[in-house]
Amino acid sequence: MNKAIEPSKLKIRNYVVYGEAGEMLSPAFVHCHQMEVTGKSHNWHIKPHIHSNLFQIFLMENGKTFFIGEHVRVELNKPSILTMPENTVHEFRQEREARGTVISISYALMEELLEHYPKGLTDLEKMQLFQQTDNRADFEQIFSLGRAVDEELRKDELGQQVTIRGLLGMLLIRILRLKQQEHPAQLPATHDLNYIHFKAFQNCIKQTNSSRKQIREYALELQMTPIHLNRICQSVAGKSALQVVRDHLILEAKRHLSYSSYSIAEIAHLLDFKEPNYFSRFFKKATGMSPKDFRKKKNKK
Repeated sequence: MNKAIEPSKLKIRNYVVYGEAGEMLSPAFVHCHQMEVTGKSHNWHIKPHIHSNLFQIFLMENGKTFFIGEHVRVELNKPSILTMPENTVHEFRQEREARGTVISISYALMEELLEHYPKGLTDLEKMQLFQQTDNRADFEQIFSLGRAVDEELRKDELGQQVTIRGLLGMLLIRILRLKQQEHPAQLPATHDLNYIHFKAFQNCIKQTNSSRKQIREYALELQMTPIHLNRICQSVAGKSALQVVRDHLILEAKRHLSYSSYSIAEIAHLLDFKEPNYFSRFFKKATGMSPKDFRKKKNKK
């Protein structure tokens, strides 16, 4: 079944960083830019967009920025740290005095940096927002590491790649420690291998984007039994493998309803539902409203 997306119907852009649509990432891709520079070049409004295969860290040190995500709208008027996983729709409206650094890292490099702590990749797979309160020292350390990464990227000196990897590794661990302090034990302790398998399962779901693929088919791809796959999902995410798939389909449906002009029938086709009516029932059961009502509500905002 051909489920190709027509770019003309999308209201969001897929960028490497900002404005570089369609470019390929190298496995060791790292990029830094200053928020004030990007904001000025976009007239202080960076419109809704996503980044594929790219993890971003926003280190906002001062000024005011209005952040709009898929499920959140928040004014950032104090030192803040925002982590953004791939394929997360977001936009910014900045005031001119806003200052900060944005670090973009390829997922291939993320996996290398967290090779000995794969649970970290799972902990960072959702958008995280931290705002400075009584943890000023932690924020200053993280901001300092961000500035050091930016400074090192501007050089062309011996050992640059080794230095950058070391700084990024420390930066990620500092953020994960901050997450642990503010949100302790969100996921149950388990062997790191479970997190590796869970991430592989998520990647299979994203690549397939199908409502009709069976859990036994995913398990076969991952070379395990459906029972084992369910145990991994329960251990890592606290839900069944089927619910992990359904949650992904609902998220994709919400994105299309919010940020594209696809009809409901076209969205059902993209997500491999046999009939639009079945998609509508599936969506309403999960969200409490029909796709049509969900789109109307989003368009009113």
